[in-house]
Amino acid sequence: MAGVFINYRTGNGDKEATLVDEALRREFGDEMVFRDHRAIGRGADYRVELLQNLERCSVLLVLMGSDWLTQADSSGHRRIDDPADWVRMEIASMLAWRRKVIPLLLNDAPLPEPRELPYEIAELPNRQAMYLRTKHADQDLPLILDEVRKEVPGRRRHDGEGRTSGGTTLKNPKRNAIALGSGDAEYFEGRNREE
Repeated sequence: MAGVFINYRTGNGDKEATLVDEALRREFGDEMVFRDHRAIGRGADYRVELLQNLERCSVLLVLMGSDWLTQADSSGHRRIDDPADWVRMEIASMLAWRRKVIPLLLNDAPLPEPRELPYEIAELPNRQAMYLRTKHADQDLPLILDEVRKEVPGRRRHDGEGRTSGGTTLKNPKRNAIALGSGDAEYFEGRNREE
C-alpha cells in the first residue's frame, strides 16, 4: 500500500488540487498519485474508481479552502453533513483505517473545530495541518512533498530532466546500461569519473 489520494471539493480548491497533483506526479510518478478528474477515465464507474484508489493509498491530502465547511447543496444544506458526500466518506474511511490524513489549508483557510464536523470526521482537526498558499506555492509545495515522502518511501523518481524513469536515477544513461537495485545509480566509463 502506497500512494497519495487528493481529496478536495469541486468548486473549492480545484486549482490548488491540480497544482498539488502536478507536483506530486513529478516527484512520485502518475501511478502513485490519485486525483479524480485526471485519473478516472470517461465512462468508468467513479464510485468504484474512488474506492479502489482510496484503499491503495497511504496518504490522504484534504484540501480545505475558505468555503470547505460551509459549501451547500441545492437545498441549502452543508454538503459535509450529507452521509453520501464523497469528501466526507473519503476522510472518514482513511481515519477509520488509521492512515495518514493531512489537512491542507488553502490560502490561510481556517481549520474547522471538531464540533463543527460530523462525528465520523470530527478527528480531522486533531491532525497536524499544512498550508498551501497559491502565491507562495514555491515555498509550500516542497514542505508538502517532504511530508509525503515519509509515507511513500523509495518512490521518488526522476531522471534529472523531470521525466519519470523508474526507481533508479541514471545521471548519464547509456544505451544498454542496466541499473540494479533500488538506490541511485550512475553510469560511467573508464577510471576517470567526471561530474
